[in-house]
Amino acid sequence: DLEARLLRVVDAAHFAEDPLRVFRALQFVARLELRIEPATFELMRSMVDSGQLDELSPERITDEWKKLLLKAEKPSLGLELARQLGIIKKYYPELHALIGVDQEKEWHPEGDVWTHEMMVLDWAAKIIREDSRGLSLPEKLQVMIGALCHDLGKPATTAYVDGRIRSRGHEEAGEEPALALCQRHTFGEDAEHAATVIATDHLKPGMLHIAFEKGKMTETQYANAVRKVVKRIQPLSWRAYIAAAEADWRGRAMPEVQSGSYPAGEKFISTIMSLGLDKTPPKPLIQGRDLI
Repeated sequence: DLEARLLRVVDAAHFAEDPLRVFRALQFVARLELRIEPATFELMRSMVDSGQLDELSPERITDEWKKLLLKAEKPSLGLELARQLGIIKKYYPELHALIGVDQEKEWHPEGDVWTHEMMVLDWAAKIIREDSRGLSLPEKLQVMIGALCHDLGKPATTAYVDGRIRSRGHEEAGEEPALALCQRHTFGEDAEHAATVIATDHLKPGMLHIAFEKGKMTETQYANAVRKVVKRIQPLSWRAYIAAAEADWRGRAMPEVQSGSYPAGEKFISTIMSLGLDKTPPKPLIQGRDLI
């Protein structure tokens, strides 16, 4: 079975004793790029349908999510299996809502928001593995959580406007579902903050770059806007932020954005470097709590 890249339950009776093994299967399939043996798939689906996963603690589920997001080069494989097993529909309404939500083909020829989300996750997994990014382990998790949650506002905002599909305001609308998804787990406050910030601000680097290229912003105005973004996203680092934004930009079925440079990110980063925003600001010797 291992040579055939097939994942099979060894003992069906004992497997069902710990429902967490279903989540473990998700991350194994993603990390090792395995196929599920049919009887094993049916067993796991019956466990989902019968509600056996309800008894699992958030801490144990979170551990499996972390392995899926951080150790898999193609986390989309695990998410797709979760969808097929009914886990997404039953336990992750925020993600299930993405399925079937159309996107404007000019910008998203890949299809619905769910498909885009899977592509973004895989790109994020690729980006966090680049040593040149200098991302810490917590930052890598923040990028992946942000990629997972970045477009959760689209189902509530997508509509046909003048014959085209628009999702105006989906960034702001994504904050609440991103927080709801994260709070059912134990990823931690920094990861929750990253999820909401990336959901509400993932388009900003591209928007600022377009405005600058069209002459709607001077160099000084652009620099001031970057400074405000960097301050607003704290304590999320700009490195993690721009990595998630790039994953969103590249996660589309458009060859021209899947290879080559990322102009909006390059401009954003060069401005950070020129302003010295990459340096950690000194901590104040006296803070408000000291005075109190």
